[in-house]
Amino acid sequence: MCTKTVNNKRETMTHTLKTIWQAIRNTLYVPVKYSHYRHTYNELYKLSDRDLWDMGISRGDIEDIAAGRYQK
Repeated sequence: MCTKTVNNKRETMTHTLKTIWQAIRNTLYVPVKYSHYRHTYNELYKLSDRDLWDMGISRGDIEDIAAGRYQK
């Protein structure tokens, strides 16, 4: 086999393995991310409106903060 063919097969295999690894990693990461979201959401929701106000946020901001989308 020529070197060019071997290199192409190696690159294809490397790309395939990276794609498979990314799919596995994403599958494992989603529950952790959701768990972090729920924990943050629940902890903030337990606070009083006054406590939230002292931190400069409102109850309506909790979901965005927990999801990491909050921008002031």
